[in-house]
Amino acid sequence: MQRPRSILRLSQVLLLIGLSALGGLAIVPWGRPLPVAPKLLAADPVVAGWLILVAAVCYCAATLTAAFALWGMKSWARRAYAVFVFAVAAYIAIFLYIVRVPTPIAIAVVFFALLIGALYWGWRIVDRSFPIQSRAL
Repeated sequence: MQRPRSILRLSQVLLLIGLSALGGLAIVPWGRPLPVAPKLLAADPVVAGWLILVAAVCYCAATLTAAFALWGMKSWARRAYAVFVFAVAAYIAIFLYIVRVPTPIAIAVVFFALLIGALYWGWRIVDRSFPIQSRAL
């Protein structure tokens, strides 16, 4: 099967995001307290560090898996992209629950609008390239 150019680009973008997440995991201070002001944390700094680390590992793995599935035109690429979207949402939810980020609401609205738009754009590409097969008897 010929790989559509849009899938090629999406897989390259996901690979770049996954490699940058992998680079971030390589320099993270494993097992040490999260270096954030304690008054901004909703949990103990060590627990917060581990929770964010676990979420980041899941996010990185989901991103690289989705890139691999799209690149190889695997039959499970739709599910891999859906898991990637879930991992992004889970990572952001965990991070924003643990670390209070003092920012104007307008910046948050713009950030989430752009994020949701980008994830939806990716889903449209995946949805067009990997149609759901009907399972007739």
